[in-house]
Amino acid sequence: MAKEENKKNWFRRGVVLGTVAATIYILSNKKCRTKIVDSVSDCKEQTKHWVTVIKENREPFMQQIKESGDKISRVVEDASEDIQTLVETSKHMKEHTQSLLRALQETKDEFESLSSRLKSNQLIESSATELLSTSDEDDIVGKQ
Repeated sequence: MAKEENKKNWFRRGVVLGTVAATIYILSNKKCRTKIVDSVSDCKEQTKHWVTVIKENREPFMQQIKESGDKISRVVEDASEDIQTLVETSKHMKEHTQSLLRALQETKDEFESLSSRLKSNQLIESSATELLSTSDEDDIVGKQ
């Protein structure tokens, strides 16, 4: 912390010394003083000019600012409506996806049920066929 304080103090001293040196140079150099005075005068005149222009034309400036604000408000409002539409559409898509998933699950269950029924029917048919063929063999053996 002490090092940081020393750096801050050193920086402050440098700024103060630089300001003093610049002030001495400006005060001792007539050409530099004249340029600074002329620049400050020009800045003052430009500021007065723009203040006068704004005062005289306040209404157009205010109208332009109001129109710009209205445009921004409309754009934000349109964007808000678009976002609302997107949110509603995404909700509908989610509902459709859930309905589709339920339909697919029901279809899968139906196919599994049908498959198990077909397998049990095939077992019954194969058992019946085996029984019939066994009884036919018994009849054939019995007739012989």
